[in-house]
Amino acid sequence: MHTHMPKSEGIFNILQQILLFLVICTEMMTSDKNAVWRDMEEGKSRCLLHLGRHQEALDCANHLVGNLFVKRNKK
Repeated sequence: MHTHMPKSEGIFNILQQILLFLVICTEMMTSDKNAVWRDMEEGKSRCLLHLGRHQEALDCANHLVGNLFVKRNKK
């Protein structure tokens, strides 16, 4: 059985910093960096999930999947 331990303030702050970094990097990224963009979006979704921001994590994951589907259908 998997139980959730309360998140310490330190871990919470680190996740917030990572999320901010990923958001900034994604905004600065050029459109030709598909693999890097995909990794950044996955990282954002994981950070949001661990921060308890479940709907945002789901929205981010759906955005990722939607873009992958569109890019594959364009080939």
